[in-house]
Amino acid sequence: MKTSEFKKFMEQTGYAIHTTGKGRFAITSEILPGEAYINTSRVGKYQIDNLPEKVASVAQDYAWTPIAERKDEKRWNVVIGSELQVGGTFYTIWSKGNIKPCYTNDSVVSSELDEPENIFTDSEFDDLITCLKSLPNGDTYAKIAELGKREVVDDCL
Repeated sequence: MKTSEFKKFMEQTGYAIHTTGKGRFAITSEILPGEAYINTSRVGKYQIDNLPEKVASVAQDYAWTPIAERKDEKRWNVVIGSELQVGGTFYTIWSKGNIKPCYTNDSVVSSELDEPENIFTDSEFDDLITCLKSLPNGDTYAKIAELGKREVVDDCL
């Protein structure tokens, strides 16, 4: 089971997931009974206390999922440039669009790099490269995108 699928299921059933300082996921709810702790780096190491049967079953399935199979497709920001100003660092990046498949986005602050339109999966990045290569001087733009590809790291993955 992928981490994203596990998180989505838990959220849909009213439970929150957060990472503890001990390399574990804590599954809790302010209004629903029970809790669970699942080790994020060792298979089969977990603790479940008083969760509803279906929720406990999914938590157990996730705990027994091999670590390599938990990971989702890698996610990337594609940075064209950055500028340090008095208010912080501002980025120029490639973003996904609704009308155009991609566009440049100026003055993006660090906290906006996590926005869905600013993150490309591996397959979306390949589509971006194809799109860029179709433009005049596209090989140059594609090379810049390759050089600016930075992995998005999610603490809960």
